[in-house]
Amino acid sequence: MKNKKIGLIILVIMVICSTVNVFASNRVIYKFDPISDNSGNLTLEWRDNTVNVPIQITGYVVLDKNNIEVRYSTGSNIENRNSTFIISNIIEFPLKIRLVENQNNKEQLIDLPNSKDVANHILHLYDRGVISGYPDNTFRPNQYVTREEFATMIVNAGNYTINENASSPFSDVKHTDWSRRFIVTLASRGILSGRGNGIFSPKEHITIGEVIAVIDRTFTITNKQPIFENPTGNHFTITQGNYTSLIRQGVIRREDKFSYPYTPDKKATREECAVLISRVLEQNYKTK
Repeated sequence: MKNKKIGLIILVIMVICSTVNVFASNRVIYKFDPISDNSGNLTLEWRDNTVNVPIQITGYVVLDKNNIEVRYSTGSNIENRNSTFIISNIIEFPLKIRLVENQNNKEQLIDLPNSKDVANHILHLYDRGVISGYPDNTFRPNQYVTREEFATMIVNAGNYTINENASSPFSDVKHTDWSRRFIVTLASRGILSGRGNGIFSPKEHITIGEVIAVIDRTFTITNKQPIFENPTGNHFTITQGNYTSLIRQGVIRREDKFSYPYTPDKKATREECAVLISRVLEQNYKTK
């Protein structure tokens, strides 16, 4: 009898864990394709593309010139209307879109930073499907990011087609590694070059300098901002101009903890990576 109870408890725990993992991946995200400076096409879809439950956009509200709230419903008993054309003469880039599900008032991430601006950047990427939280609904903003985790973020942010068949140029990125497809996709485009001698070091923490270099190799933004810092030194992001390039494009700002003075060897946190990528995606950008 005791063994039966233990078996039942284990079964319940397995079901709960399975449900949590499905829920974490089963969420609605969006894609926004700008058409002009004040219009674009919005499409909602399931992050898990095997889900075919209808999504219906019920409306959107322009909160201010840089923020739009889009409301939607999901369910088998509604008509699928998951795309809409957004236009307003008061919106402009940089532009963030927030998704709100009509029948769900649950907080998406429970440990967002106190800074409203930073929290909005994180939610911006969360709603776009670029990043995810953990099964306990945390984001863990101060946690360091590994090189393979950042490669995944960039593939999602750039909406790149996964290159499943390309061989890995790195001896430490194996065919069985979960991150291989993301790393190889970026390497085949010249975005990732590794650390020399055919080594990528996927499990090591990525530095701010490496984050900046990858973002600069991935995206182009027409935005031009004045240079507030022109550091000297031998770091490759200084000599190659990646750092000042992202300042000009409005991605790096004076208030960032790693800038002014620039500290390229600092380990990058999930918060810092999210903020930098969000600042790109809220612009009218192109991938290289």
